[in-house]
Amino acid sequence: MSTSDNSGRRQNLVEKKVRELCYDLTFERYGADISPPIVDRLEYELDVIAENNYCAVYLIAYWLTNECRQKCVPFITKGNSGSSMLAFVLGITHVNPMPMHYYCPGCGYTDFNIGKYHSGSARYGTDLRKAVCPECGEEMTGDRVRYTV
Repeated sequence: MSTSDNSGRRQNLVEKKVRELCYDLTFERYGADISPPIVDRLEYELDVIAENNYCAVYLIAYWLTNECRQKCVPFITKGNSGSSMLAFVLGITHVNPMPMHYYCPGCGYTDFNIGKYHSGSARYGTDLRKAVCPECGEEMTGDRVRYTV
């Protein structure tokens, strides 16, 4: 069974489920005002996996990792999915593939302009010094890895 998306391309129910799930979990993490770089990366990856018929693979991986997490079973992601934004928002991996940025766990505020908080030679988000969220006043964390899809 399939439906049509805005581009006129046929969209199957598994792809629709993956898209809805990804956006629901992205809203949960980043709030309603998601930064354009995150939306762009998410859309790019969703299009790639849909065109290559990998939506079911990501959905099954989501279900498996979710089950492992609920039962306290350790797991590790290997291969290209480790640097995927989809895998990150679905909880398949803990690796955030976006460029170095600040993230507020309190309100979801995200800032890719790290220069206003940090000057120096940080290579990873964990190297960034502490910063306060301009939206809610909570401490932001730095996030970044060196892998990309």
